[in-house]
Amino acid sequence: MNSESKSIFLHDNEHLVSHKRNNKELENWITHLLFIEKEIRYLKKLCKKNHVEKDVYSLKLELDRKEQESDKLVTTLKKYHNNLSMWNECDDIACDRLFIHEHELYRAKYDQFTATYRNKKEVLFNLITQKMV
Repeated sequence: MNSESKSIFLHDNEHLVSHKRNNKELENWITHLLFIEKEIRYLKKLCKKNHVEKDVYSLKLELDRKEQESDKLVTTLKKYHNNLSMWNECDDIACDRLFIHEHELYRAKYDQFTATYRNKKEVLFNLITQKMV
């Protein structure tokens, strides 16, 4: 999608506006997940630099799992993004609802992933700051 086709215009119908917003949201999710993967690599280095205690070691394993989950979710979202062009071919409300429902399912997966990731990151930061005191 080029930048003009991403812009919302007054003459755009409700279907097109929804499609453009969902497309932008999806691109933001993918960008954020790719950033999280990069951040996880830094967090794992922090784990290595700290004493290898049971808590930190198990947290590093959880970060490894989160990295794999993120990679899998990015791959899934990219496939979904590639299929979004089919949404323009919808000719009835049932088809639109199917895409909207699918988008909501992906939103829930993204939200659940980021919430659990933030929790793991907070646990790691708490462990690190406890060692600093």
